[in-house]
Amino acid sequence: MPNKNHSSVSIQKLAAFLLPLFVYLSYLCPTIAAGDSGEFITAAKILGVPHPPGYPLYTIIGHVFTYLPVNSIAWRVNLTSAIFAALTCFLVYLSLHKITGRVWPALAAAGGLALSRFFWQYAEVAEVFALNNFFTALLTYVLILILQNTNDSNRTALDTPRSALPAHPKLFWIFSFLFGLALTNHHTIILLAPAALWILWRSSPEVLKDCKTLGIAVFLFFVGLTPYLYLPIAAGHNPAINWDNPVTLENLWRLLTRADYGGFSPYASKAAISRVSQLPAFFAGLYQQFTAFGIALAILGILNFKRYKTPQIYLWLAFFFSGIFFVMYANVAINNPLLLGVLHRFYIMPAVIFSFWIGLGLENIILWIQKKKYPKIFKTAPVVVTLGLLIWEFTSNVEEADFRENYLAEDFAHNILLSLPQNALFFVSGDVASIGVDYLQLVEGQRLDVIALDQAKLTYEWYYAQSKSRFPQIRLLGQRYDGQQVRNQHLIMANIRKLPVCFMDFKEQSYQEEFLAQPRGLVYEVNPPFKAMIADSLEARLNALYSKFKMRGRDRAYPRTRFEFEIKQIYAEPFFRLAFEFEQAGNFSKAEHYYKKTLEWNPYHYKVLKNLAVLYFYKMNRREEGVRLLQRYLEVNPYDAEAHSIRQVIESYNRK
Repeated sequence: MPNKNHSSVSIQKLAAFLLPLFVYLSYLCPTIAAGDSGEFITAAKILGVPHPPGYPLYTIIGHVFTYLPVNSIAWRVNLTSAIFAALTCFLVYLSLHKITGRVWPALAAAGGLALSRFFWQYAEVAEVFALNNFFTALLTYVLILILQNTNDSNRTALDTPRSALPAHPKLFWIFSFLFGLALTNHHTIILLAPAALWILWRSSPEVLKDCKTLGIAVFLFFVGLTPYLYLPIAAGHNPAINWDNPVTLENLWRLLTRADYGGFSPYASKAAISRVSQLPAFFAGLYQQFTAFGIALAILGILNFKRYKTPQIYLWLAFFFSGIFFVMYANVAINNPLLLGVLHRFYIMPAVIFSFWIGLGLENIILWIQKKKYPKIFKTAPVVVTLGLLIWEFTSNVEEADFRENYLAEDFAHNILLSLPQNALFFVSGDVASIGVDYLQLVEGQRLDVIALDQAKLTYEWYYAQSKSRFPQIRLLGQRYDGQQVRNQHLIMANIRKLPVCFMDFKEQSYQEEFLAQPRGLVYEVNPPFKAMIADSLEARLNALYSKFKMRGRDRAYPRTRFEFEIKQIYAEPFFRLAFEFEQAGNFSKAEHYYKKTLEWNPYHYKVLKNLAVLYFYKMNRREEGVRLLQRYLEVNPYDAEAHSIRQVIESYNRK
């Protein structure tokens, strides 16, 4: 007869994979998401080289998924994240079951991770973090197998004394290969190394001393790195996305070491803040992800130290280096909400480790029930605790993780292209816009008449050379755009007689010496001053374009840590510029109307708050409203150089 317990465990193993997968498929993003998602999808489709360090393994896997005969290309690549996230939950279940020998603690850990905020969020979009989480869990599982005495499957890893543990060279070799392979996806996997060395030293020190075993391990590690060969091979075909053009060893090394970003930091700029100040944000992130219930269970799991000393030390080392150490090293400017959102994705790897403590916490509760001999609640308590955790996390995190109707990034790119005249030379600014336009042109085949050049990338010689090769019909002067020897004025003058020239934003304003830029939908069109349009004409063109825009999901509110919030801010800019044009023309009522319309899109637009306050106070004799807006302005932008003078104006009015 079949073993009922074995059958039950098998069902729960399947549940640890299938239930998260079902959730992720239910909320999967149907298109590109704001951020790097669009670049990864485009690179996967065209076999390109995405931003440093190139992510060859993810690109190859994503390309395979593009052949699935279902839904859009973007949905298919997004599916990779859902599958690898679900597999990560499955591996966490297997690991906890190996450690504790119990089902419910394993399910609590897997489920708690599955519905944690940032893990769930990145399970819904094409990004490298789901695959990185998978490798974190897989490598941890292999280390647990190494630690465990496989000669006695009924004994947990901590029941086995170190001296009795046999050497596991095959598992060690598997670990070495997987570790190398994981590095071809994301470099942060290296942060597991100290914890892994602890397990290897604790379990089988003789393995680390055997030259033959180590030699094979090193060989297999380098075999795992072979996906990096994809980078020069792909670059040799000159794909449209080809970061650093890694066809030479020098360029390949530049790509792998993230030289364009200044090194191994998640963001190129360094924060002028204390590294210690990163810790409150990091631990607040844990609370956001796992809720108070999950944190309480994890604390109980941490207290369950003596019973599982060796795995606990592994968890602490892995958590410290992937979490606390990394955020202090990276030292991202977390006072910038968007950069804090960028950092959130790096909170996920330590969250995978943290989920183990949730399972160990539930086991601590089970052990306490056993000790107190409460047979009536012994079977029900683990179920109630696990379901309570899952319900609490689901209700807390579902809104952030729901990407079902998130078309904001695709529609934004579509509306940018709609704003452009035929055969335009377009200097695009910002990752969200650039990535979205690349996706629509290179994957969906839209508006191929437009020549889109990324302003930030034009500062790199490799991209400048690629652009000259891709678009021989335009003139790009010099070796790169540096804003000094080669300025936007030069680039515009070299091309405006042949092509209409548009841009989104220029960091330097040299074009103003010769040209006038006026709003055209979401972009600015460059023309000689004699072709300037009056405010009423600009208004008619802007409203006509906006009436054709796709704006699915416009009314959904997003936190300031999300790129979607940035997109909604950009939609406000044309109305701000139009309001300014009307104010300059003396039409204050229309200026007021469009300033208010700007604030509908972006309530934090401090320039509008200031302009509208000045308009009310000095030009429309509505001083009380002007003072209120000045107060609001100082709340949003307290560091204005004129803040003291503004406060004096407010105080002077209030004294009257």
